Amino acid sequence: MNVLTLEWIAKAEGDYASAGREYRARRNPNYDAACFHAQQVAEKYLKAWLQEQAADKDDARLAFRASRAVRDFMRERFDLA
Repeated sequence: MNVLTLEWIAKAEGDYASAGREYRARRNPNYDAACFHAQQVAEKYLKAWLQEQAADKDDARLAFRASRAVRDFMRERFDLA
């Protein structure tokens, strides 16, 4: 696995831990934050997979732009911040 893939995986694991903490909080749980971090886990694992699949850097950049375009579309379509 290349270094960038491992970095995306580490970031995803951090978001996973944050989502779990927010979800399990007994006092003042922030379920919106838990959902946000869960979405970030999916996005970062997708980026890790795309990074690993990319034949070269141009392919990776194209894939990241595509994932951002999907994210932006979903935020606009569903009025997400």
